[in-house]
Amino acid sequence: LASVIGGVLGPLVLSAAARGIGWSLGILAPVPLALAIAFLVPVGRADVAAAASASSADRATGDTTPPPPDRRRLEPPLPRAYWLAWTFLALCIGAESSFVAWGAQVAVVRVGIPLADATALGSLFVVGLIVGRTGLGAGIGARVPPRTMLAAMVVVAVAGGLLVWAGQAVVMVGAGMLAGGLGMAGVWPTAAGVAVANAPRSPVLAGARLNPATGVAALVAPLALG
Repeated sequence: LASVIGGVLGPLVLSAAARGIGWSLGILAPVPLALAIAFLVPVGRADVAAAASASSADRATGDTTPPPPDRRRLEPPLPRAYWLAWTFLALCIGAESSFVAWGAQVAVVRVGIPLADATALGSLFVVGLIVGRTGLGAGIGARVPPRTMLAAMVVVAVAGGLLVWAGQAVVMVGAGMLAGGLGMAGVWPTAAGVAVANAPRSPVLAGARLNPATGVAALVAPLALG
């Protein structure tokens, strides 16, 4: 929730700052806000102190109990069905990152609006993510088979991408960004669940291998398109 709220506020703050003080300084505008939030968020000092005390007690008593073995080494290799779901997830995460990275630039080229306005328009993608994930969390589509749900979400996301690419008006581009966010909203939780379900004998290993899918795709896809 914090990440998606930040995803909405970030472009809006940058856009407003760019109009007032320019991009060179405006890009630093979210930093004071982030620092203020960091100081306002309570830190669990009691928990930190308790953990430090427990660690000191272990050293004082000479407790050398070895840590439990890594379960990933005890699990069998991941099946082919898992890797197919993994590949699907990586491609979708790459598309999501490309929406975020290039959506504003496409709006500038297609519609001719200033970059500051296009950046604010790009926040509609994250609004779509929030609305979609809130709906999924409320149980919408819970009875729909996962593959059907994924197919429907991909269709909505592709339609949004086409609207952004072909849009000749701000309304069309904004609708495309919103539809793209709605379509991508449930890809991660649904596709990740499908992937892990296809590896019932290796749940820990399956979960661990999902992280590279998101990290690499989010980094490589926007650069490849650019």
